Amino acid sequence: MDTASSPQIRMAEVAVEKLLKTLESAKFRGNWDRKGAISAAKEIARRLPEIKYSYMEPGELRESEAMRALKEGCMKILQSLGGREWQREFLSRAAREERRSVEEAAARIRWALNVLYNLDARLTLGDDPAYAVDIRVGEVMSVHRHPDADRLLICNVNVGRAITVVTNDLSVREGDRVAVALLPPAEFRGVLSEGMFVGAGEGVMKNVDGEIGTAPRLEADALQEVRNQVMRVLRE
Repeated sequence: MDTASSPQIRMAEVAVEKLLKTLESAKFRGNWDRKGAISAAKEIARRLPEIKYSYMEPGELRESEAMRALKEGCMKILQSLGGREWQREFLSRAAREERRSVEEAAARIRWALNVLYNLDARLTLGDDPAYAVDIRVGEVMSVHRHPDADRLLICNVNVGRAITVVTNDLSVREGDRVAVALLPPAEFRGVLSEGMFVGAGEGVMKNVDGEIGTAPRLEADALQEVRNQVMRVLRE
């Protein structure tokens, strides 16, 4: 396998770079081990070249010491942040004027950890750039109009955890079963979006098969916009 040019590994490099910057600058109130989290992220960055230039097949990579170290690093960061409820804890402690920046930092960390921890699984999907990020089955839990944009909707989506997705498809409704590409968090008119609905033809796909939080089976043409967004991130 040509791991040196793998879009999945290139995205992992982007993720660890963003992760380090966020951990270094995050203004989280409470008892967390910033130094431990940064140290673990630097160790991940150190081990990624071993994966990138291994030229192993995906099955071998999943069992490699470098991949195990990467996953262990992600778990150390999670522990340094305070465990699985770390985001809720930091948000509860944030002053009103700090809440926005805390939400943004937490979303960037969640995205980066997801990219890194699930790298081995995505490598088994081939070299399609669309699979440089996780694509998951989700259920739309609520839909609201964007307060500052008539042509945008704000959706709360369950993809195994709750995320916010901003979309310009005004036909999206509560209860829709969608495929969501978990992209780097981006702001749309003051609202942070943590992903993008996958669509083909006439808009968002709304009857996607599969268990919530798992990878859906999708036709190649449905993934073109995901590819476009992934390549944009990799060129930045």
